[in-house]
Amino acid sequence: TRAAAPTSPTPPTPTTPTDNCIGMIKIGSLCVETSDTSYSYHGTVTYYRISEHNNWAGAVLACELKGMRVPSLNELNIIFNNKSLIGGLLETYRDGRNYGHIYYWSANEKDSNTAYVQDFYSGLQEGHWKFLEHQLRCVKSP
Repeated sequence: TRAAAPTSPTPPTPTTPTDNCIGMIKIGSLCVETSDTSYSYHGTVTYYRISEHNNWAGAVLACELKGMRVPSLNELNIIFNNKSLIGGLLETYRDGRNYGHIYYWSANEKDSNTAYVQDFYSGLQEGHWKFLEHQLRCVKSP
């Protein structure tokens, strides 16, 4: 018997003017931004800085203002599994003496105080406090 072929990421689908994914990467039925959405109203990103807008609610608003949405956990996992094809996704950060993994917000709430994120280094999905600042990649349907 032959071993099953290893699975590989889904190749991006070329966009056409009629599919509403212009300027984005299309993976299956998902249009993904080609760069992270900045939703900080206070300058450069500082990991875990608490402020009025640098949180889960700010991320949701930032995507809505662009006519898009925060990806679900399943969609975020599709993005993670295709990160080499999409490009520009952060996995780790280093600022001076600090080092850590980068998390991306999902639209899925765990409860009123926490929402799910995905670690883009390990792939782990877990709940984080909504007041924390994480990376954001907005999506939409074609």
